Amino acid sequence: MAKNNWTNIELEAAVGTYFQMLALEKRGEKFNKSYFIRELLMRHLPNRTSVDHRMQNISHVLNEKGELWIQGYKPLPNIGPGILPFLTRCVEEHLSPKTAPLPLYPTPNDVAKSRLLPPTG
Repeated sequence: MAKNNWTNIELEAAVGTYFQMLALEKRGEKFNKSYFIRELLMRHLPNRTSVDHRMQNISHVLNEKGELWIQGYKPLPNIGPGILPFLTRCVEEHLSPKTAPLPLYPTPNDVAKSRLLPPTG
């Protein structure tokens, strides 16, 4: 039976995975949510059977902040009071420009910019 209380490490892993998917969605790239969830479960949450509700909780936190959320994860406000403060803090850290998720691979614009020569002088 899966435990009910999520650890901070589990929450951080879930938020990190969520923001990887969100970055792809914002760029208009297709992605497989099931793949990301399977990877999350295998690597970080081996004792969990489902993370869909937690992903919807993350959408809720983003929605409350007026931010975009993953279309496939409708905001679910039913978040335990012991979880909400840390979950909110994790989301805020990912919204910060200095901790924005790195792209999984470079976009064509990134490649074009990287080929520009530095100014000489």
